[in-house]
Amino acid sequence: MSTPGFQSRYGLISLPELRHLPFTNSTTPRETYHRSLPELSLPDFTMALVDAKNPVPQNQRFYQNAYKNHTRLWKIGPRSRFLMTPYLFLLWGTLGASFYGAGRKVLGYNSYFGN
Repeated sequence: MSTPGFQSRYGLISLPELRHLPFTNSTTPRETYHRSLPELSLPDFTMALVDAKNPVPQNQRFYQNAYKNHTRLWKIGPRSRFLMTPYLFLLWGTLGASFYGAGRKVLGYNSYFGN
């Protein structure tokens, strides 16, 4: 049975060896393992996969300027017209159909169409 350990950039490090490293000050292997694992096992990545400009400040300025001009928040975004149009059709259409059905019910009809 091998001793528990992990691979780091310094090679395979087992738990008993961790107690002798200078940056650890605990005596139990479990505490040593949990304290030193982030220090030894994380690779040195410096934004290796994504190298893009951060769009958040530009979007923040855009939304804040539109809000200062008293534009409603749900009308500010570039896709809001495509999202709000079907929503408003469904909202007012179902409201109108409900009132139409309620009015017919008051008049004594039990369906939307016919007698």
